[in-house]
Amino acid sequence: MTNHSQDEKAFVRRVEDAVEQLRLMYPWEHDRDHDASEWQTVYAVDADIFTLYGSPETKAQRTEQRLGYSQVFSDDFAHHSRSLAERLADFIFFKLTANNPLLVLPPIDREISSILQALTLRLGREPERAFVDEAGLKASLEQLQSESGETMPFEVFERFSQLISLRGKSPQTEYRRLSYLLEQRRIISANSVRKDDGFPQPIYEFLSKESGMSEMYEHSVLSSEWLHLLEDAHGGNKFSNLRRVKLMSDSYALARLEQMNKYLESYKIRVLYITGSLNIIRAAYQRYIENIRFYRKYIRHPRYFLASPDVVAVGSQSGISGGERRSQFYDWVLTFLSECEFDPDFLGRAPEGFHINQNLLNAAVQAFQKDEKIGLDLRDKWRNYLDSLSSSYMPPDSILERIKQDIGGKALRTLTDWERVRDSLDDQIEYEKHQAWEACFKTAIRTGTFVGWGLSDHPSRLVPPLRFDRWPETESFLQTISAWRAVEDIEVETYNNGLETVRAETGEDYIYAYYIAHAALFAARGDWRVGAILSVRAIEKATYPEPAHGTTGHGREACYLAAYCFRHLGDIEKAHRYLDRAKAIHEKELVQEASLLAVPERFEAEELAIQLMDIFQKHYDGDNGSEVVALESIRRDYLELSEMLRKSSYELRKKDDLSRVYDCVEKVLSRVNANICMISIVSNNFDNVFFEAGKQLNSYLEKKTNVSYFLASVDLFWRALSNDGSVTRDLVRRHFSEHEIQDHLVMKYDDARYHAMRSSLIKILNSRKHLN
Repeated sequence: MTNHSQDEKAFVRRVEDAVEQLRLMYPWEHDRDHDASEWQTVYAVDADIFTLYGSPETKAQRTEQRLGYSQVFSDDFAHHSRSLAERLADFIFFKLTANNPLLVLPPIDREISSILQALTLRLGREPERAFVDEAGLKASLEQLQSESGETMPFEVFERFSQLISLRGKSPQTEYRRLSYLLEQRRIISANSVRKDDGFPQPIYEFLSKESGMSEMYEHSVLSSEWLHLLEDAHGGNKFSNLRRVKLMSDSYALARLEQMNKYLESYKIRVLYITGSLNIIRAAYQRYIENIRFYRKYIRHPRYFLASPDVVAVGSQSGISGGERRSQFYDWVLTFLSECEFDPDFLGRAPEGFHINQNLLNAAVQAFQKDEKIGLDLRDKWRNYLDSLSSSYMPPDSILERIKQDIGGKALRTLTDWERVRDSLDDQIEYEKHQAWEACFKTAIRTGTFVGWGLSDHPSRLVPPLRFDRWPETESFLQTISAWRAVEDIEVETYNNGLETVRAETGEDYIYAYYIAHAALFAARGDWRVGAILSVRAIEKATYPEPAHGTTGHGREACYLAAYCFRHLGDIEKAHRYLDRAKAIHEKELVQEASLLAVPERFEAEELAIQLMDIFQKHYDGDNGSEVVALESIRRDYLELSEMLRKSSYELRKKDDLSRVYDCVEKVLSRVNANICMISIVSNNFDNVFFEAGKQLNSYLEKKTNVSYFLASVDLFWRALSNDGSVTRDLVRRHFSEHEIQDHLVMKYDDARYHAMRSSLIKILNSRKHLN
């Protein structure tokens, strides 16, 4: 096999791995919303998660029988997976639940006792003191103190981590890690829960009450049902005695989990079960609770927690993002895969557990053939980041204190010196990690740019008109890449040269410009989610939080684009938040430069669109109470805005030096006219306002080749009512075919909207034919 074909195969496998990781993390945001809506979540762990903490390297990488607990890509190095497993285990046991320990459901608690007993037998006795290579520790410290320069000596930090006995494959290491965990009561049998353990009162009540005959019978029935599912998941009915005991143990625990959640639901409390067992995942996938898979409701693979900003990449907590801590790793995987289609619940019979859509794999092959660089870039940047993550690892504070108690002597003094030196370098360590992650994220953007194609002939919506007052080349590049509709359209040389032109034009604002340009590219493809992710990253990279005279990279356009993307995602609160920020930046700009031509009418149009979206949602949901009054009010506001835009357009039309501003005004006006028409369609009020707005929209669209499905649908409706003979019932049925409608759904109400438009047009055309 040639190097080329090997690299292509490796890249396709990374795409498969990324889909697998996205599936495992998929419930993350739903769970965050769930917890934010006054639900409380308690976590229980399987015995394998206990082992993950005791011996991370034994669970880190994938085998034929399991998904690696911390191995994201199949070609990740073992030491990287081990380091990520350490971080993951620390998070699960020490950060996931600060107020209470993790539960162990019977009889899994007996499995954990067996693990500890087996370790004790292997050791012969409990280890008395942690072993530390004092000479090696001191030598590493001296090397660190002697080295200087801009790059951190991460290999020295890695050696330091290795020298502490909590890393290694020996039974002494595993025993010590597990004993520390139990000492600090971070894990507890459900049979031993006390009132002062920090659990919600209903948890204590459920666990402490005596089971009656009905509860015991229910548990017996549920255990039997789970056992059948586990046997099927295992692939047969011939098992060793040891395997059968394990299956029965799991069936009892899952039955208990189901009973607990049934009891706790009325208290808005749920128990999530953390396990890496594919048998349990497959069995839970086949069981339903109220038409929802048990797997989705109550089972979480440990790699689900890689989405936490405390594990892989520290999430943003900027003021503009409202104090929320986003999962940058989750964002990274979404960006890497872009708008790929997959069923988050689909579970195959392969050892890896998940089926991958063949269309996505074909897209990956096309992407690699278009730009072979993306495969190795993705691998190398991810490995560089894992290097920085691995070598800067430190255990939780309580564990580090426990280690100090154990080691004593000169090693303790050297370790204390180590801590002092390392603390002084914290800022530099974090900077190096940040730079490695930034490079990693940019590689994901490039990969998503080439992989994420699966588009229809026409976009569902168009990207909003953006204004870069002093960056004409950047604006031109943005328009070029936003027009690409398929992987075949991508011109790699144009893309690369365009980025270099943007770099030269934007200077210190290049990172900001880079992110917003790609945010616009993904939004133009209808990937509003990644468009929003990259817009927010652009805001965070803005050079000037407060606009200064003569600057462009201050975040105004990124905020406007973020608002547009979040509106299309149905998140009204965030749409308002980012739009308000865009307006605030613009107001401050005008203080510095009153002649600025930023086309602020865009912001007013977006504000009206957000209001209209809320009204339309209620209309198509059948809630028509105050709709007529609200629509009439918004229509008046739209008409005022339309008049302002028409005047601006007329004044700008003959000014060649302001052609970009004119184009921007025309784009905004087309959207305003479309929404005026849409209000008339919803209100069934086809007056002169409708026909005039439709006429202007039609005149604009006739000059364009890249027309969105929404604008084309409104235009088709106007043409039909304007007695355009080319609009036939056959044309209407083709335009509003089920396939076309499903291909162009964006808003929650689009399905109802387009079906209603088709029905209305067919009725109009039928009645017209009848009259003739």
